[in-house]
Amino acid sequence: MAIPTEYPLWSTLLANEVKTIDGKQVTVPNRATVPVDYSNDGILYGETIHRQYINQVLYLCSQWVQHLDTRMAVGHIHLDFVAVTVGDLATRFGGTWQAEGTQAVGTIATAYVYRKIA
Repeated sequence: MAIPTEYPLWSTLLANEVKTIDGKQVTVPNRATVPVDYSNDGILYGETIHRQYINQVLYLCSQWVQHLDTRMAVGHIHLDFVAVTVGDLATRFGGTWQAEGTQAVGTIATAYVYRKIA
């Protein structure tokens, strides 16, 4: 699969909405940290999930995708335990790759070493 050209951006701006709740105007953020007890259980049957939590989770997913993508910057070293072609790496991670040889991993395995050069 070729590397996507767009990031899955979601709720990148922290926005506050003014809502009327029980006759009072309150400010409600568009995303909020999910409480630990809520995230540990996940969404239980019949339970509704607050939009702030969905926005927060999707926002964090988009941030992680971007972070992991930067790990494959020029100069990145990639180890694989099966020989692959530099073309395979370009398709999976983008850019131009160069084979650097092999490296023993303990006494039981050999890793193939590749470097991203562009």
